[in-house]
Amino acid sequence: MQNKPLVSVIMSTYNTNKEFLKLSIDSILNQSYENLELIIVIDGGNDDKYIKENYHDERIRIIKHTKNMGLPKSLNEAIKQSNGEFIA
Repeated sequence: MQNKPLVSVIMSTYNTNKEFLKLSIDSILNQSYENLELIIVIDGGNDDKYIKENYHDERIRIIKHTKNMGLPKSLNEAIKQSNGEFIA
């Protein structure tokens, strides 16, 4: 059996409604394809506290900005930090 390639799923968040944040993270982590890393850029907000308190999945990596850098810069940083063969 071949190893499945790692997929890096990237997202950026900035003081996102907790219900939407939960739906987004759960949707990604509950995929049938499990060989993934979820890179979440906290773009100057405080969403990292919620994520750290509610998720203990080693596939999640958090990058935190101290100030809002904007979506393009945040996603580009997540791409640079990704280890996957594919990026979603």
